[in-house]
Amino acid sequence: MTVDITTGKPAKVDADTNGDRKADTFRQNDTAGATQRVDRDRNFDGKLDDRVFYSSKTFYSSKNNPEKAADQTPEVATHYERDDDYDGSFETKGSLDAEGNVTLDERDTTGDGQFDLRQHFTLGTKTREERDTRADQKFVVITHFEGGERVRQERDTTADGKIDSTLFFADGKQTLQERDTKADGKVDVWVTFDPKERHSK
Repeated sequence: MTVDITTGKPAKVDADTNGDRKADTFRQNDTAGATQRVDRDRNFDGKLDDRVFYSSKTFYSSKNNPEKAADQTPEVATHYERDDDYDGSFETKGSLDAEGNVTLDERDTTGDGQFDLRQHFTLGTKTREERDTRADQKFVVITHFEGGERVRQERDTTADGKIDSTLFFADGKQTLQERDTKADGKVDVWVTFDPKERHSK
């Protein structure tokens, strides 16, 4: 442990969580001792693969006495970064709400260094997913969820910034597709699907 020489509060705290006598969790604090960041080596290979960042506010009980001991609001995790395949690259990052629920999760699913999948959550339940399928940072496939179930998927099949294909789902299966084949913003093709997701005749 490292102590802040001014406040006497812990500045850095290392911990060994698996008993192998090697530190695998590293906490960094602000001058008041509040956690700002925690780095972890989850698979104990000596390389950091998980980071969580925190936010808190320090305030003084007396404006006229700034040397008085500081009070601290609760530490809240705000965002994270992870190396899920332990290859040294952090291909997952996200944001958290005040209760610790994920609100946004972004992933590099192809290993090219670009985040091509974005998942949005409300109170821990996925509401929307966006995909960049061409590695051009244009999210051309957008899927909407209700109650965690896929209900609608919008596609920009020409990468012109306009949705030209929409799929509708019921109980996780495609039921209807609407297409704009003339790029005029109007649906001109409708395709229905049977319970086995085959084109209906």
